[in-house]
Amino acid sequence: MTTSTTQRHSPRSKVTLPALCLAVFSFLLTQTLVVPVLPSLAAALSIGPTAVGWIVTTNLLFGAVFVPILGVLGDRFGHRTVLLSAIAVMTAAALVAALSTNFATLLAARAVQAVGTGTFPLALTIVQFNYADKSQRSAMGWLSGVLGLGSAVSLLSGGVITDLFGWRGLFGTMALSGAIAWIGCYFFVPRTSRPSKSRKPIDWLGTTVFVIALSALLLGISQGNSFGWLSPQIATAFAVATIGACALVVIELRTAAPLLDVRLLVKGNLGLINALAFLIGFISFLFYIAVPIILLGTEHAGGMGLPLVEATLYMVPNALAVFIGGRLAANLVHRFGERATAILSMIFLACGAVVMAVGHSSVWAIAVAYVAVGAGIGIGFSCCSQFVPTLVDSAHIATALGINTMVRTVGQASGTPVATAFLTGVAVTDASVPTSATFFSLFMFATAMSTLGACMCILIRTTKRRSCDGHLDTKAIVHEPEKQVPARRTIQ
Repeated sequence: MTTSTTQRHSPRSKVTLPALCLAVFSFLLTQTLVVPVLPSLAAALSIGPTAVGWIVTTNLLFGAVFVPILGVLGDRFGHRTVLLSAIAVMTAAALVAALSTNFATLLAARAVQAVGTGTFPLALTIVQFNYADKSQRSAMGWLSGVLGLGSAVSLLSGGVITDLFGWRGLFGTMALSGAIAWIGCYFFVPRTSRPSKSRKPIDWLGTTVFVIALSALLLGISQGNSFGWLSPQIATAFAVATIGACALVVIELRTAAPLLDVRLLVKGNLGLINALAFLIGFISFLFYIAVPIILLGTEHAGGMGLPLVEATLYMVPNALAVFIGGRLAANLVHRFGERATAILSMIFLACGAVVMAVGHSSVWAIAVAYVAVGAGIGIGFSCCSQFVPTLVDSAHIATALGINTMVRTVGQASGTPVATAFLTGVAVTDASVPTSATFFSLFMFATAMSTLGACMCILIRTTKRRSCDGHLDTKAIVHEPEKQVPARRTIQ
């Protein structure tokens, strides 16, 4: 399929990348800005710690549901159109959250805000169509790096905004950021594809089954510790997810225009890169849950009892390392290939996990190890972002990237209850608070998962493909040697 693109050297395309970065950054604010101030939100809303956790969990759950749907819509109706729509809805939901008068309204607004999760794969797809060669690699590195930058800004500013403007100021900041991002994308992001002329009907049945199955899966994963993994509620959730997944496979294989091409989940290298995204998301949240507990928890609760500001200063380098790792990954992939880069990301994660396992009683050991973990996360996610578009034709790039983002989100949601199980003594000891043995076991488990990921990455098949300008690129990777991906035409 040949797709026409906009002139990359036109005046407005010079700020296309900053506009896309701002769109991704605004989404990250909606996802993580509230994390540092959850206790303050609980007090302000007069709700318990379990209820306030749903402010984050709801956004995560619905984000996993929305992202592949938006990818399909982007491939059908135009990536810019769907991107602008997602930002507009996300911004409106932030305003509703800021003006909400009860917890139920706030929770519903957080669910709708999750539509912004689709901005990342849509932005990556737009980059694929409007940049080529070195500039494309650099642009994708910037977008991947913004994931870490957004987290750093959220960690630093969440408490400050709450102190100055109250909890409503958090959502007002999200709305302002979204509005600026929408204006930037409206004026500076070009169209990348025309709406499908075939106008095939939307797969409503597949969409419904997909939403039910994924929601049940994520609810079971996120609430397993609360209800008990053998409780009837969790067993029912996993049963619904299993039945729904089986039904979805049957429906999508028989549908001419499926919402979710299930073949994209497991086919060849694409299956391996989706598994890599899941593992990185899973492993990252083992650290994201454990490290704040070590730094902020009281000595009686197994922590160091550091003040919030000091603990934040030790954690922010991790987010910066995610950004730098994402930027460097583009050059690493170009020079050494995706397989070697993916293995490197897992080595960073494994090294960070080992250092934390043996040195979690030292704040400086944790800080250094956390930087290595951040580098591994940034390199790994950026590698996935660059690899996926080479494995599908141009008509399905947003769909494939959306699926990869969804799998990563499921991994993140899975890592949370596993980390909680270790830290509450379920997997290690009968103690009511974490001990040194608890943290050692958790980080050694992260080491084992990282090692497993590195071994899995060895299976990635490296072959030759043609680059965007049609020349033979001996360092790139395709999904099957016998099925060459047609080059997409770009205007030089």
